[in-house]
Amino acid sequence: MPKKKGSLEIRRIMDDWQITLCIDVIGDVWYYGTELQLCAVR
Repeated sequence: MPKKKGSLEIRRIMDDWQITLCIDVIGDVWYYGTELQLCAVR
């Protein structure tokens, strides 16, 4: 269980990092919800 929890923590951190990166690239938080999916595809 602890190992799986650790993996989830890492995934959450990576997701947060990717979201931050997408916001930086977009330069506009208002497009956060829509553009985020485009960033995920890249």
